[in-house]
Amino acid sequence: FRMLIIILPLIAVLTYYYGINRILGLPPGPPPLPIVGNMLSFQWDIDKVLLEWKERYGRIFTV
Repeated sequence: FRMLIIILPLIAVLTYYYGINRILGLPPGPPPLPIVGNMLSFQWDIDKVLLEWKERYGRIFTV
């Protein structure tokens, strides 16, 4: 049980650091937060956020 408590946060940190998109071979995109992903980015102006991401990551990106 103790080993599980150590391993799970380590996996979460490494996945966030290296980017789950790169690991899975997905198109580039903004780094997601654990559990909520990119939902916090869409609180106000979705169109503006998507246009900024298009400029940064290209026409195809992962959300």
